[in-house]
Amino acid sequence: MNLFPVGGFDPYGLPLDRNDPRRGVPGSVQATNLVVILFILVNAFLAGVAAIIGGPVLYGLAKMANWDTRLRLGKAWQASFIAYFGSFAVYSFQSMGRPSGFGPPNTDSYFSPEMIAYALSVQGLPMLACAAIIVWRLREDFRGVFGFLRALLFSWTSLGISGLMLAMIAYRMTNFEETGEGLVDGMLGVTFAAIVFTMLGSVAAFVVVWLSARFGPRPEKPHGFWKTYGTAVLVLLGWFVIAGLFEFIFVSAETIWEWYLGYRSANDPSVYMQANSAELHKWIIAAAVVHTVPLLIIGSILSTKLSPVFSGRAGWFRAVFTSFAAVAAAWIPVGLLIYWLYTIGEFDDMAMYWNL
Repeated sequence: MNLFPVGGFDPYGLPLDRNDPRRGVPGSVQATNLVVILFILVNAFLAGVAAIIGGPVLYGLAKMANWDTRLRLGKAWQASFIAYFGSFAVYSFQSMGRPSGFGPPNTDSYFSPEMIAYALSVQGLPMLACAAIIVWRLREDFRGVFGFLRALLFSWTSLGISGLMLAMIAYRMTNFEETGEGLVDGMLGVTFAAIVFTMLGSVAAFVVVWLSARFGPRPEKPHGFWKTYGTAVLVLLGWFVIAGLFEFIFVSAETIWEWYLGYRSANDPSVYMQANSAELHKWIIAAAVVHTVPLLIIGSILSTKLSPVFSGRAGWFRAVFTSFAAVAAAWIPVGLLIYWLYTIGEFDDMAMYWNL
C-alpha cells in the first residue's frame, strides 16, 4: 500500500515521481561527499608519511633557536602533520584550477628565471600556507618576523625532503616485485617481527635506559618503573619503524648483503673486491646515514619522555647514546633466539630464503 500520494514526498524529502529532476540531487550530493572524503583521506595519508621526517626537522629547528624550549617531539609531529595537510590541500586546489597545458618551461637550467617563476607559482602558496600553520600552532617558538622566516625555512627544507621521500616510496611500491597478497603477508610479517623484537628486547632496553637515567640529574619526582619501561618500549618501536621505513626506501642493507653474496660466490674474491670496493664504500656510508637518523629521532623521543633526566644539550647527546645502547642490547635476546632456532633446525626455511 502506498502511504504517500503521487507527486508527494517520501520521509527523506525526495519527490516520489522518479521523473522529477530533483531526485538526481541527492546522488550528486553523495558523489560530492565521496570526493571530499577521498580528498581528506589522501591528503591525510600524504601528510602523515611526510610528518615522519617533518616532525623531527621542525623539532630540531625549534631547538636550534632555543634549546630550552618547552616544545615536545609529539607536538612538533602534530604541528607538522597539520601544516603538511594544509599545504597539500592548497596544492590540490591549485592543481584543479590550472589550465590543461600548464607545465614547467622548456629549459635545461633549474635556476633560470623561468624555472624559478614556475616553481614559485606552483609551490609558493603551499609553502606560505605551511609556514602560516606552523606559526599558528607553535606561537612560542616561531613568533615575530624571524620566527616566520624560520617557519618558511622549515617549509622549504622539509617539504623538499618529505616530497622526495614520498616519491621514493611511490617508486618502490610501483616497482616492488610482489603480488598484493604477498605484500600483505610481508606487512603482517614485519608487524609480527616488530612485536617480537619489542617484547624480547624491552627488558634489556629498560635496563640500559634505567642505568643511564641513574647517571643524570635527579628530578624532584623520580620516574617510576612503568614510565621508564614504557619509554624503553617506545624507543624500540620507534627505531624499528623508522629504520624499517628508511631501509624500505633506500635498500642499503639489502644491497650490501647482495654485494657480500657476489663476493662469496666470485671465482677470485680479491679481484671482485678490487673491482667493486667503491660501490661497497658508497653503500656502507648510505647505511650509516640511514641507521643514524633513526637514532637521532628516538634519542629525541627519549629526552622528551624523560626530560628532567635527559635535559640540556648534554642530556640529548646522552639520550642518543642511550638509545643506541638500548637497541643494541635489545638485539641480544633476539639474536640468541634466532641462534637457538637455527641450532635445532627450525631456521632452515628462512636460511634457504636468504641463501645463507
